[in-house]
Amino acid sequence: NETGTTDEAWNRIQSAGKLVAGTSADYPPFAYYTSDFELDGYDIALINAIGAELGLQVEIKDMAFDGLDEALALGQIDVAIAAISVTPEREGLVDFTHVYYIGEDAFLGAEGAGFTVNAAQDLAGQKVGVQNKSVYQDWVENNLVATGLIPEKNLQEYAQISQAIADLQLGRIDTVMLDLKPAQAAVLSGGVEIVGQGLNR
Repeated sequence: NETGTTDEAWNRIQSAGKLVAGTSADYPPFAYYTSDFELDGYDIALINAIGAELGLQVEIKDMAFDGLDEALALGQIDVAIAAISVTPEREGLVDFTHVYYIGEDAFLGAEGAGFTVNAAQDLAGQKVGVQNKSVYQDWVENNLVATGLIPEKNLQEYAQISQAIADLQLGRIDTVMLDLKPAQAAVLSGGVEIVGQGLNR
């Protein structure tokens, strides 16, 4: 959008020679920390490439996923890049680039969970963990809570998906709904398995 605010922001970025990008680095392979505590991942590589193309230094701020939109609104960051799905609600608040990745959901269960998720009904009565303000929180609210398949207290919201996975491994929740690629990364780390996918492409 060619608004005064956008022009002012772009002028400020160019003057500073720096693009401040917000991400949530708990979501491999999109954004995560290596064993050397360096930020890595597809979104990190992409924003660095964009910065290089624009001739700008890139400063990356790691923050909770649910705080990215507010950080943008407050001008704490110039852009957000964190496997952010396009939704009508978000489009009312921010401008999106063209979609560059299309994925789907997955459900994690503890290893040997003994259940499979093929439909919303398979989650009846379960405690479901999601990342706060994610499209998966919306899906659970609309398809499980609103339909009475689970009580509202069974929807567990987490600032970081790693906290949800830790609670899953400790038996505090029954399943975690997240993107397929981060679910596959969690399986490689051990203790969890994919018990379903493809309900929210």
